[in-house]
Amino acid sequence: MRSQESGVRSQESGVRSQKSEVNNPQSPVANPQSPITNYQLPITNYQLPITNSFSSLKTPSTNLF
Repeated sequence: MRSQESGVRSQESGVRSQKSEVNNPQSPVANPQSPITNYQLPITNYQLPITNSFSSLKTPSTNLF
């Protein structure tokens, strides 16, 4: 049984090597997307003070109620 399992694992490694070759042409496509994600990071930083301003707006509304 173990010899058959090792044969199946060798076939799986062959399939994985083919998948890595398929993923390689996709990597230059993902590279132009990476600076886009870098531009999204400062946008999230700008959203943080906005949440602080909303929290300051919520405090007088709770005082009114």
